[in-house]
Amino acid sequence: MKAMKLILAIAAVAVFASTANASLVINELDYDHDGTDDQEFVELFGTGGEDLTGWELILYNGNGGASYRTVDLSTLGTVPMDGFLVVGSALVANVDIIDWTTNGVQNGAPDGVALVSGGVVQDLLAYEGTFDGVGGPADGMTFPDIGVADHPDPGVGDPELALQLFPDGVGTWIVTEGSARNPGTPGAPNTPEPATMSLLLLGGGLLLRRRR
Repeated sequence: MKAMKLILAIAAVAVFASTANASLVINELDYDHDGTDDQEFVELFGTGGEDLTGWELILYNGNGGASYRTVDLSTLGTVPMDGFLVVGSALVANVDIIDWTTNGVQNGAPDGVALVSGGVVQDLLAYEGTFDGVGGPADGMTFPDIGVADHPDPGVGDPELALQLFPDGVGTWIVTEGSARNPGTPGAPNTPEPATMSLLLLGGGLLLRRRR
């Protein structure tokens, strides 16, 4: 019972949730590396086997608000059965759609990502600030800042970072770091570091006490 309460608490303390009722959401993001940005990716999470007809991933430039890249997700046919769909370079583990080699995702301050189905925005986010979309499906929409960011200019010896939604699909955006070139978990469940998990559990415990 205690374990179940902790799981519910983690979900309850989300400070930024993906668009309600969306069957596919933006779940993980890595847009900046030390040196050449050659392992950038965007991970989506949803219902395995779902038809991707009409689905697009659109990247937006926060400087001016226009889109700069559109990825046709329907080329994959359906969402992989494990629910994870990864768009990135060929160097990214578990990549499903290879759409760029280097510098595929802009480095922010700010920039954003929109997930679209049938021309209607299902999920959108910004990193390193907020901005309003100009043109395309997200025209006039405000891209909300997820509140965490990759290194603006990672230097030699700095840990590499990835941004993750935890729990997958419904939770809070967190930062995970490591010495590996890509410390994230593309194509696999997001797993926060022990320190981050402790903070999430602490926050959940405080919330439960307030509700009693």
